[in-house]
Amino acid sequence: MKTLHPLLVVVFFASVMIDAPAHAGDGSCPWNHLPEPVRASAMEAGLAGGPGALSNKIPAADLSRAEKACGLKLDNGGALRRAESGYMLQILAEAWLQKNATLSPQRLGAAWAAMGADAKAPFLRWAITLESDPEGRNQAYGAFLKGLGDRAGSLPPDAKPKIVTYLQGRSLRSVFEPRF
Repeated sequence: MKTLHPLLVVVFFASVMIDAPAHAGDGSCPWNHLPEPVRASAMEAGLAGGPGALSNKIPAADLSRAEKACGLKLDNGGALRRAESGYMLQILAEAWLQKNATLSPQRLGAAWAAMGADAKAPFLRWAITLESDPEGRNQAYGAFLKGLGDRAGSLPPDAKPKIVTYLQGRSLRSVFEPRF
């Protein structure tokens, strides 16, 4: 049985969302309004070089058009861009974790949902202040691993930074999507 490359699956499902109506509070909207070749190229660069590489592969004119299609205004630009960044961090981490740790986005989402408010608090504070809290980050990471259950013990040794990236992305979205 032939299987699809995980990146193609992520790009396909993201492209399906392109026809969804733009609405306030959706950090995925700008990504979904980028041309499919831009999304694919950005994701490939991000998987190879991290979030900065993903961002650098998105032409400014394409991103500007996507943001305008999603309701960018003078009074919501900061919130929209942070939510948009959160979505991009989230999907980049999801793609890496699916490919390298066989963790589906649904499994990651369930682990995030299982975290209590206290466990999420350090990352939610980070989303607002961008100040690092290593102890809080480690506690939140531990709570997320509990949410992964039996899969937590079989993660690749380099999974922690990708999980932290996922938690950062979800936190940015949680804080800033309600603000635009």
